[in-house]
Amino acid sequence: MKLNYLKCYDVVRRFIMYKHGVSTKADLEMLIFIYDEGIFAYKNIKDFMKVMPWDKKRFARLIEQKFIDVVRESDGERFSKTPRLYMLSKLGRKVVKDLYATLEGKLPNDTSYYMLKKNVEYNERMARGYIKHIRDKTKELRQHQTPE
Repeated sequence: MKLNYLKCYDVVRRFIMYKHGVSTKADLEMLIFIYDEGIFAYKNIKDFMKVMPWDKKRFARLIEQKFIDVVRESDGERFSKTPRLYMLSKLGRKVVKDLYATLEGKLPNDTSYYMLKKNVEYNERMARGYIKHIRDKTKELRQHQTPE
């Protein structure tokens, strides 16, 4: 028996977005895309941005919200030979790592601050319950796995 990650992706995505304050689904998808890019120039991700919902300010917003760091400034010229370079910030990496960990059922115990928070919307309370279900299910699967 295997865990179907895509089956619970939508609930986990909403949970992670709420937990870390990620504005939109497309913002989270952008962070997932650049997670393994290392240091990159804007032109490296331009093609990926074409398939996302159009938002001219998305990249600037992710920088402003500290999900992406500027590694090197450009020399100010429009067609510069030294373009501005970026990388996913520590916060951005934490968001994506938490997403993967949650999908794998490796969640913090119920004593974590977020799980105890009481003033959350109805949808978030329901997502929280399902996240606990995912954790319990993956724990059960790990216990019954046979060593290969």
